[in-house]
Amino acid sequence: HINIDTAKGCASCDTPNGCASCDTSNDCSSCDTSKGCASCDTSNGCANCDTSKGYASCDTSNDCSSCDTSKGCASCDTSNGCANCDTSKGYASCDTYNDCSSCDTTKGYASCDTSNGCVNCDTSKGYASCDTSNDCSSCNTSKGYASCDTSKGYASCDTSNDCANSDTF
Repeated sequence: HINIDTAKGCASCDTPNGCASCDTSNDCSSCDTSKGCASCDTSNGCANCDTSKGYASCDTSNDCSSCDTSKGCASCDTSNGCANCDTSKGYASCDTYNDCSSCDTTKGYASCDTSNGCVNCDTSKGYASCDTSNDCSSCNTSKGYASCDTSKGYASCDTSNDCANSDTF
């Protein structure tokens, strides 16, 4: 007969607490990494989330299901990893660490700010500022951009949102 120490989370095993398997002393020493656990805490339960995969915090059942929205994650995928970028903030794709750090340059973004949000417009293409949806859609009128500013000799904007076509009249 083997006595099971339920205080340490081992039933056979206590999977809600993040245990993957029991060792010979009936102590849950193996964490269920598939649930986002990085390591076991002192009570042998997986309470530490693997932040490298985009987890922000653990829920009440010790399952890392919350995404770190500050890193640009919009939602968690089926494997509880933040793989979906919040495109509404200008993210184009996720890097190898599941951190949305790439800006969608096709929308006029120059670079990401410190909070991983694409708010800096590429002024070299004529953008003056970003609108509320973080899309660089405002032209720099001081440089002749409007759509376009015919009073300054521009006829229209080209496909790259740069007023390069002059109205020769």
